[in-house]
Amino acid sequence: MNRSASSPSDRQGQSPTSTFLECPVSAFGRRPAETARWHCRISGEGPAVLLAMHGFSQSASWFNHLAEPLRGVAELWSVDLPAHGLTEWPCSVDRPRRCRPQDMVALLDAVREASGKPVEVLGFSMGGRYAAALAAAAPERIRHLHLAAPESLQPNRGQQFGTRTWLGRWLLRRQIEHPGVFLRPTDWLQKRGLLKAKMADFFRANLASRALREQLHLTWNAMRGLPADPPALARAANSAELPVSLYLGRRDMLVSLPAARRFAAALDNGCLSVVEQGHFVPMMPGFGKLLAEACTQGDRP
Repeated sequence: MNRSASSPSDRQGQSPTSTFLECPVSAFGRRPAETARWHCRISGEGPAVLLAMHGFSQSASWFNHLAEPLRGVAELWSVDLPAHGLTEWPCSVDRPRRCRPQDMVALLDAVREASGKPVEVLGFSMGGRYAAALAAAAPERIRHLHLAAPESLQPNRGQQFGTRTWLGRWLLRRQIEHPGVFLRPTDWLQKRGLLKAKMADFFRANLASRALREQLHLTWNAMRGLPADPPALARAANSAELPVSLYLGRRDMLVSLPAARRFAAALDNGCLSVVEQGHFVPMMPGFGKLLAEACTQGDRP
């Protein structure tokens, strides 16, 4: 692991700083072993690190508001995920590359080495898939797992179809130049009452520009290597005695509350918090305080 930093870490309350961690990306299929250059935004201070993973089309700065409520509890390291922000993931539109659990473990080990502190992990939405896959692969290396409206509680059928079938891959690539491939069915389903307006608007927003459509293509292919397997995660967490905190919005139209309850029930050391919110749970007033309280409970060295 190689580390390069743009400026000193925020140990005394300065503005957020950036660190780049160079980590190996394992060989897979026809793709050789390569190197990823992960960008982490560091702010706040505390005896532990909270490694935060954002949602689709967001970046590391999305978690800036959590640094202050976490001050004294955890130093915030927010990472740009593949195809987002300043992270250099070895891929292109012509040659997308999947991320695998061992690639996330390499990132975790790099953060632990660079910080010299125990690490807790927070995953929101898409970032919840990355966080869950990491925790399932290396639960003993994480002090506490926090999942906020995670995209890991049930299969993403669209992502599976778009990356695991020849027709889906063709359509996913075609939508870059011809977004109507996805937008026309969205309009049709909404007009017939088969798709709620908020869900349709969310979908349109994520296909609004060519840059976002390319990002969707690269992101879904990167996520192809990360399983959404709640039972496996529960078994791994229970075996390693890993505390898991789950946060769900009661009005979330993207994440199933019954699925969250089933997952929480399978955990020996789990807690489910249902809040009056939609999908963007971390933006809720008071979430930082809720997260800070969870960070200080049920932790392990």
